[in-house]
Amino acid sequence: MTEKTKMIREKMSTSQSRQRSDHDRRRKDIEFQE
Repeated sequence: MTEKTKMIREKMSTSQSRQRSDHDRRRKDIEFQE
């Protein structure tokens, strides 16, 4: 695997995990309000 591919993969995985955590946080906020 080339360095470029490695970097792209890492970026993709970090952005995905960030989206996931944002989604979880939002869901927790909604549960908290109810």
